[in-house]
Amino acid sequence: MNLALLQKENQSNAEFQSAGLFPVANLRVKLADTDSVKVQGSNKPSSSVSGGMTLSPSAQNVVAATSGSGMGAYQFTPAFTLILPPSTYAGVYQSVVVATAISGP
Repeated sequence: MNLALLQKENQSNAEFQSAGLFPVANLRVKLADTDSVKVQGSNKPSSSVSGGMTLSPSAQNVVAATSGSGMGAYQFTPAFTLILPPSTYAGVYQSVVVATAISGP
């Protein structure tokens, strides 16, 4: 699986051009337990990636809750790190990361 990056052509232009594909393994996510806030509900889920995790094409848990907890509304603020090869041109880049919340055991 690859992560597609789009490079902004210039600062006054909102159009983007393809800047290439990078392996999804170049993307890391980290979520410290302090970076999640309970808005309402029971005890908040705990982070599964407090030390950081390299992403892969397979489903991966970022947060998890024990049985009977984790029900409610929570705000998560993960940190992402993208490793780019030295040959990558300087510029403004944009990409989309999709997260899916799955309820259940």
